[in-house]
Amino acid sequence: MSGKVSGKKSGKTNDGAGPHKTRVTWHDSCHIGRASGVYEPPRELIRANPNAELVEMPFNRAEAHCCGSVLTLLNDPAAAADIGEVRLREAQEVGAETILALCPCCQFPAPGERPGQGHRHRRRRSGSLQRRGPGL
Repeated sequence: MSGKVSGKKSGKTNDGAGPHKTRVTWHDSCHIGRASGVYEPPRELIRANPNAELVEMPFNRAEAHCCGSVLTLLNDPAAAADIGEVRLREAQEVGAETILALCPCCQFPAPGERPGQGHRHRRRRSGSLQRRGPGL
């Protein structure tokens, strides 16, 4: 992808190369993914958005890593931060700009996202993809 994004709403790039597609990855949460077996419908929604490019993390679907957020509820924030950092690195490695998830537990600030670490991922609920539509 060349050029800089001049505005997410317009979808235009500064170099005139055409619309910018936001690189989106889907986080297969423990409850929605492995426990409920829901893997493809969220990906179909992402693919249906003309301004989104689905990028898969190396560990996805039944092999997905936990984001660690639930460990903050169990009073183990250090373990949660370590696990969350692994998941964020996976998203970073595939160039994701946005991480979408459905599970409400996964909507907490990512345990590995500490100020000053340079993580620039937006974490959103999957409903925001539908609500924002093509503009992401």
